[in-house]
Amino acid sequence: MNARSHIEPQGHRRRGSSVGVFVKARLVAIPVWGWLAGIVVVSTALQIQAGRQIQAPFVFGDELIYSELARSFAATGHFALRGIPDSSYGILYPILIAPAYAVADNLGQAYALAKAINAVLMSLAAVPAFLIARRVLSRHMALLASGFAVAIPSLVYTRMILTESAFYPAFLVAVLMILRALERPSSARQLAALAVIGVAFLVRAQGIVLVPVYASTVLTVGWFELPGRSALQAVRNALAAYRMTWLSLVGGGTLLTISQLGRGRSPADLLGAYRVVVGDTNLEEIPRWFLYHVADLDLYLGIVPFAACCVIVPLALAGSYGRPHRFFAAVLLWSVFWMTVLVAAFSSSVWGLARLHERNLFYVAPLMIIGFLLWVEAGTPRPRHLAIGAAITAALLPPLLPFSDLVHSAVVDAFALLPWATNVLSAGNVPVAMGVLSLALGLLFMFLPRHLAPLLIGGLALNLYVIGAHAAWHARDLGGAVADVRVNRDWIDKTVGPGTLVASIWFPNRTVCATRTGLPREDALWENEFFNRSVRRMYYVAQAAPDNLPATRLFVNRRTHMLQTTRGHIFSPRFVVVGEAVRLRAPVVARDRQTRAVLYRYEPNMRVVFPANCPNFVRDATTG
Repeated sequence: MNARSHIEPQGHRRRGSSVGVFVKARLVAIPVWGWLAGIVVVSTALQIQAGRQIQAPFVFGDELIYSELARSFAATGHFALRGIPDSSYGILYPILIAPAYAVADNLGQAYALAKAINAVLMSLAAVPAFLIARRVLSRHMALLASGFAVAIPSLVYTRMILTESAFYPAFLVAVLMILRALERPSSARQLAALAVIGVAFLVRAQGIVLVPVYASTVLTVGWFELPGRSALQAVRNALAAYRMTWLSLVGGGTLLTISQLGRGRSPADLLGAYRVVVGDTNLEEIPRWFLYHVADLDLYLGIVPFAACCVIVPLALAGSYGRPHRFFAAVLLWSVFWMTVLVAAFSSSVWGLARLHERNLFYVAPLMIIGFLLWVEAGTPRPRHLAIGAAITAALLPPLLPFSDLVHSAVVDAFALLPWATNVLSAGNVPVAMGVLSLALGLLFMFLPRHLAPLLIGGLALNLYVIGAHAAWHARDLGGAVADVRVNRDWIDKTVGPGTLVASIWFPNRTVCATRTGLPREDALWENEFFNRSVRRMYYVAQAAPDNLPATRLFVNRRTHMLQTTRGHIFSPRFVVVGEAVRLRAPVVARDRQTRAVLYRYEPNMRVVFPANCPNFVRDATTG
């Protein structure tokens, strides 16, 4: 009896062990492409499912701009905003989502399909992330880095019609091509790197930053590859080895400049809609915003990975691990530096609205995660002075953020701050709490035993999950402000048909003395345009809507109360949609309760009914 009771558990353990060995063997036998395909498919499925929870856009006017460009390209093969040709925004993203607008029966379906395309695009970033990581990490660690690349909180952007979804994989592919050019600087590889940088630029003008990243990386590698030589010699060698790169940059830049000047335009116009930032940058403010964005990136990664990168980058540049590690460290260093400089410059301008712009910086996060995993796989090296400096830097940065000034805009632009925007802590106490947590994590980085390093990887995963959960919750909350009670988003198209031309007229709140209750009137205006193909012309009275998009000014004749153009012609569209705060003396065709908008049919005697007890209207809207 005792013998049998002793033997049976042993047999059970042997069978369990055999099963475990079998499962492990089968997992190891799965090829790399199988793992990558699985990561991409699972990420895509999760993001599509999450995207279904957001039924309406809320990042206006960006989402309206790119949906309009995609609609125009799908319909005509050209880019236009409200019927006016426009090529001042990145063209590649609208092309990528245009099929959604070409095949969908209505714009609600097109919106859902565009978000599905976003999910695929952003999930594909796992592939270049793996190929970058595999150069410095083991197979299983590189796959882990690939998984982290599609687990970062910023994948919430797949639920918005924004260029982030396309720029993320494009940025990582560009970094991969730069690394390939460093490994073997053939003319083909150098041209490939420049070509992918060009593709990234076509997605969004921010891609121009990859040019200084590439150039700085080449010069840095040349400096460390030739110890003992002068800086001039290192530069000469870099110029010789990367002749094709320099000739292409100088030649291409010269041709573009001459072409622009020949057409009477400034070279800055190549930046499209972002050219206005160039002249408005406040150089004195850039260092402060640089510091804030580095602190935000530190918080986004959870302190320890940031500190690990501060250690592993100088060690790798010094040659402690081999040439591939040096190449990677140089790309990581300059990607973070130049991206942060660019984002800081934008924040320093009037267009930056005194905000953190983490949404323009998160692209470097996978590179820093790879650096962190490299530090773990290298045995968590902690040279005394280097590690102390890294721990102190990583611990001190987050408390420097002026949380109360920045948290108001964090919902879309700075996800790392969202977990701190709770009712538990007042805004004034958040920096203290950040400081305590950062100090604890800095000490953990310094003194955690080497064999417990996997706990730090788990800490990174937990941090990304917490930030991502808060980002997703806030996105659902903003999207649900309209969509939770909307069942008739394309109400105008259903009433008059998507091929009918409907004019939408914006009257400012002040002009009509409108009260701010429920959905903001400007959001209602954009929602109607976003989901209705028939709304193709935008007009305004007194002051344009706050979207910086094409619109035509109208006036209300003081004597006749009729709408007229700036040339004095009577405004006579077939259908007009306005907010309910404005009344027209014309037949009402339909109403929408949620957007508080009314659709009218034009008649020759259509007049505006002046709001009672609203002197602003007469002063601001009328003429003649």
